[in-house]
Amino acid sequence: LSPESTARLMNHLWELGNTRIRYFFLNKNCSYYLLPLLEVADPSAHLKDDFLFKTIPVDTVRVLAARDASSFTAVQRPSLARLMLERRARLSKAEIGAAEKAAKDPEHVTPETSLSPARQALVLDSAHDLFRYRVGFSADPPSDVVAQEHALLLARSQWPASPVREVTPVAVPPHAGHKTGRLMYSHGFSSRSPFEELSFRPAIHDQEDPPEGYLPGSKLEMFHTKVRYAHKRSAFYVQDFSVIDMFSMTPYDRWIHPPSWKVQSGVAVADDLDRDPEHSLYYGLNLGPGYSAWLKEGKALIYGLGEMTLQLGEVFKNTVRFGGGPTGGILFTPVKSYRLRFTSSYFPYVSGGTPDTVRLTLHQSVSLTRCFDLRLKLERANAHKEALISLAYFL
Repeated sequence: LSPESTARLMNHLWELGNTRIRYFFLNKNCSYYLLPLLEVADPSAHLKDDFLFKTIPVDTVRVLAARDASSFTAVQRPSLARLMLERRARLSKAEIGAAEKAAKDPEHVTPETSLSPARQALVLDSAHDLFRYRVGFSADPPSDVVAQEHALLLARSQWPASPVREVTPVAVPPHAGHKTGRLMYSHGFSSRSPFEELSFRPAIHDQEDPPEGYLPGSKLEMFHTKVRYAHKRSAFYVQDFSVIDMFSMTPYDRWIHPPSWKVQSGVAVADDLDRDPEHSLYYGLNLGPGYSAWLKEGKALIYGLGEMTLQLGEVFKNTVRFGGGPTGGILFTPVKSYRLRFTSSYFPYVSGGTPDTVRLTLHQSVSLTRCFDLRLKLERANAHKEALISLAYFL
């Protein structure tokens, strides 16, 4: 922005003062409201015109990047956890152990006589990172935490300053990843009939999408709709409508190990039952915690969850089916453009009058271009089997 535009923006912000603005999660959200502010600074810009039904933060960044492609610069601001892990990566195994010992008992830190002053400084910097991460970042910490941190900082002050090191930049910034909307056409075969499927997902990402610019193994989909046409019965029906489908995988680390977890809510077909899909629709809520870990130097991510599911529909006895069980899987990316995911689950039910469900699924995805993916899915749920070949378009 020019100095005049910047001044106009600042004056407008001052005028707004404590003005209250209605917030809507899907479109008129915090990301959206930055766009009209920038339009005040530069009235010739039409930044918000494309955001009618959904506004996703990364899409607003794409608009700005496209408008000023020659001068746009993305600046990475890493999380404190990322900074901590990058600093730890500079330590040897023995030094990591010394940092953990210092963070656990900050008031009794003893110098490691085998280390040089510069290495001592690095160890204590990492120890302070770990201590702060474990106790949290409260504005008013307890007195014992204050005393422990003071002791750790006092020990650190005895050694020279560490050289500043830039954080390793991400290979692909978020706004350079695939677009958040997706339209997909599939031709499939099942135990009941050949079928065609059309699916539309307004937002944002799943585990079969190209991972560049997104968190590895993550999934966040909203209002994902799948409609099918069965050839044998000449029937249209809704196969799936997910209001929200989230899967957060945080690979286990000796310093950072929060659980992985998932939550999914929406309408789906009970394809594990021997009934026509148009007569077996139900509403379901599925959630569960677990853990995940990297294998093969970051190319394979394994995970396991303990899930619970509540399903409501006329297809079940007393209209309710409730149960849960283990789910496990692996996400493998041997090369950049190819992804494979295999999952298996076993769900026994305590109500509903249906047999237990054993589900096996294999997903394969190949990136053809930045906008197109080719996919193959094989799935078995009890006696039901199906295979789909799909072409996905990101929009």
